[in-house]
This record gives sequence, structure tokens and C-alpha cells, in this order.
Amino acid sequence: MKPCIKCIESLAANFGARVVLSTATQPALESYFNTIKPREIIDDSESYVEPFRRCNIDNIGTIKAETLVKRIQKHKQCLCVVNEKDEAKSIYNAVKNGRCKNLYCLTTDITPYDRERLLRRIRQNLKDNEPCVVISTSLIESGVDVDFPCGYRELSSLDSILQTAGRVNRNGLRDCNSCTLFVFDGPQAEYHALKNGASKSQYDNMGDFGNRKSITKDILQKYDADSPKAIHEYFSRLYGYKGDGLDKFDIVKMANSKLIPFQDIGKKPSDFKKLTFEDELTMRKKLCNYFVDARWFGMVNTSYSSYNTLGKIEGAFQLSFPMSYDPIRIASISNTRCCVSSDDERKGNEKVLKNKDRTMGRFSVVEYGLYHMYIQTSTKAILRNGVTEDDLKLLIQTILHMFDDDMSSVRPSMTVRKVVVVRQNRNSGRVRPTDIEDAMVAKLKPGVNNPTSFNDYDLEFKRDMLPDSVEVKEYTMDNPEGVIL
Repeated sequence: MKPCIKCIESLAANFGARVVLSTATQPALESYFNTIKPREIIDDSESYVEPFRRCNIDNIGTIKAETLVKRIQKHKQCLCVVNEKDEAKSIYNAVKNGRCKNLYCLTTDITPYDRERLLRRIRQNLKDNEPCVVISTSLIESGVDVDFPCGYRELSSLDSILQTAGRVNRNGLRDCNSCTLFVFDGPQAEYHALKNGASKSQYDNMGDFGNRKSITKDILQKYDADSPKAIHEYFSRLYGYKGDGLDKFDIVKMANSKLIPFQDIGKKPSDFKKLTFEDELTMRKKLCNYFVDARWFGMVNTSYSSYNTLGKIEGAFQLSFPMSYDPIRIASISNTRCCVSSDDERKGNEKVLKNKDRTMGRFSVVEYGLYHMYIQTSTKAILRNGVTEDDLKLLIQTILHMFDDDMSSVRPSMTVRKVVVVRQNRNSGRVRPTDIEDAMVAKLKPGVNNPTSFNDYDLEFKRDMLPDSVEVKEYTMDNPEGVIL
């Protein structure tokens, strides 16, 4: 945080920039500015707190899970936000036993698409004044527009509590005194202790979250949660706990000395531990030993490497782009969709139903093509990566069967006809790759101008075009072990 403040201060002091810091929970930053001091835009800003208050925040202390569930079940519309996904699911299942209509559970285990679908239902329930209870994690606190008459929030950081409060009487359509956010201490502290292997008190003081929770607990005993004094003291104490953590890489100090190692600043602390050349060589060998695709095709492993030569593992095999022997014909196909694909269509939205384009689509497909692809090998990479004879056999079988379980409507009948492996002993002379390519000949049969199947071709590997020192072996579905040509 300190480097960000330093940048803001520099822009304002040296470049004439005007900076506005605006948030619902303004952190206590004034003590971190040196050359300039921020000021409030509005005089007597505290006087605006009460007119803009949408709900009351009531700290009800520690309650049992059963008590929380019973309280939730009494409300027609209610939001409950807890700290962990498993806790949300547990409370949801408990509430579900006594309530079946319009009960929702929102966690990050649900895909963004499905979460948005559920939120549309929730908003509609709230709009129509229907029963609606939502059990959620903190994901609902930011960027989600919902308006509940009351809510429950498990004790957490003060800013999270205030974010949840922003979902209670959000639109200000109800009397403030009739809308309350109840703050409670975790109903499943026993679960937390079991999961983390610690007692409740130890859990409450774990790491950054524990500090935030502890500070918030003290603040709620002294002030109203949404008062400026509460927010100011919360952030002041929190930053005091963090200490050097506000600038853990000493960026401000380095900036003052005008020596900033930009490449190192972005690294994680663990990255600063330099590995020896021997360590990285051993790591590279392990990667090639464990992962067959690393041996075959290589990989880029810049996450740990201090040496450019080790961060990049060159593959033993290099694949070319497939090319067709003859010009291909591309057919344009139209399709008609007859199924319902949205809530608007399901509900019979007239505007959507009148849109004829919704049921039509087009895609392109190659009528037929015979393709060839060349795979180059590197002897050095084969030896360096530890490619074995079994690796080669596995690669050949993988190529032969690569389309067996990968069919689709646009390529329903793709298959590999044959794999030809050419081995050469460089001590007996080198064969150029172009000579090998020219040896594979595909000719249209007499009378065929537009090929539509494999039977329209005469496919032959001309063995006599290569010297006897070269070994040629052909693999097909019928001969998976290969035939020497």
C-alpha cells in the first residue's frame, strides 16, 4: 500500500495532478502522506452519515447454529452471509428442513453463469415480495445489486460487514428503523477448530483474517459499525498490525535511493532463493522423467529457472502444419435450432419469439481432404530428454488413434490412414527432410477430378528414392506393430 500512496503523493506534488480518494469505507491513510496532506471535500462529513443510513447494525454476539437457523426461518425475506463455503452449505441444509420455497445458496462452487441465473430469480422474488432467503459467502458483498429487508453477517472484517449492510434496504424504500443487519459470532466455531486443528481462540487469531476479526469485535463494542470513528480506528489498528507488510519489498526505500530492481520486485519471496545449476539440471531431468509430453514436445518452465538454457526444455519432436494434397471444397451448412436456450424463451417473451434469427445458424465444413503432416526429430533432444523406444511406440499409437474419441459434427469421419517412420544413421550418410517428403506420393486415380474419399487416391511411399542405409517402417490400424518397407 505504501508504494501506491508514494506514487499518488508524487503525482500531486510534482505533476500538478488532483487525486480523489473515494470509497464507502475510507481507510485511515492521512498518516502515510508526507509532503501533502489529504483533506475532506465536504465540510462536516460526519453530519451526512445519519441521512444516508439505510439500516441499523446490531451486534448480537455469539449464538448457536440452531438459534441462527430458527431466526432465519422466521423471516419472509432474509440474507445471511458467512465466512466459508462449507458453513454456508451447512446452514442452507439446516434451513431447508423447515423451509422449501425460494431458498438459495450462493458460493464460488457455483459457476458464474449459474450464479447470475440464481441472482435473477432472487431479484424477481424480492421485487414481487415473495418469500426469499439467501445463504451466501462474501461473494455477494461486491458488485451484486440485491435489496433485502434484513440480514445476518458472521463476524468478519469491518469493511465486509459494511458491504453486507449495503444489501439491506439498499434502495432506501423502507424505513431505516425497520431494517437491521444482525452481526453474530460464528455458529460453527467448532467446525473451524476441527478443520484448522486449533481451538476457537486460536482460530480467531490466525493470520490476517484473525486480526481483522479481532479488531472488528473490539470496534463493535465501542462504536456504531458505520460511524466514521469506527472505520478510522479499524483501519488505523489494522495497518498497525501489518507494519512492514504494507511495503514488504521496501519499494519506497529503494525509490528514495533511486535503485529499483523492477525484475525482482514482482517475484514471490520464495523466488529469491536462487537454485544452483546442478539443482535446476536435476529438476529438468525429473520433469522429463515424469512427463512424457515434456520429453516429446518440450515445455517452458520460467517459474523457477535462473538459467535461460534450463527454463526452456526443447522437445524431441517438432510438428509441421498439415497440408492437403489437392485443393479442398468448403461447404456452407445451415442449421435450425428448435430447443429453448434461455429463460426469456421459456417464459414465452414475445420480442424474443418474433426474432426469427434466433433459430438459424451456419457453419462451414470441408467436404473431403487428404492431408499430410511431417514430424521432425532431434537426436540431441532425444538423448537429452531421455526419449525411449517405448515413447516412440506410444507416440505412433497415439497418432493412429487420435480421432477415435474426438469426433464432432463438423469432422465426423476424420482418421489417420498411416504413419511412416524413417530412421537414418548419420554415420552412414544424412538424408535431407525434403527427400523423405518427396518419397510420399499421393496421386488421384484416373478419371477423378474432385476427390470425395480415400479410395480416390493412390498412396505410395517410394522406398527406392531413399538409400538402403535408411530404415522405413509403415504403421496402420491393420498393422499396429508396423511393416518394414
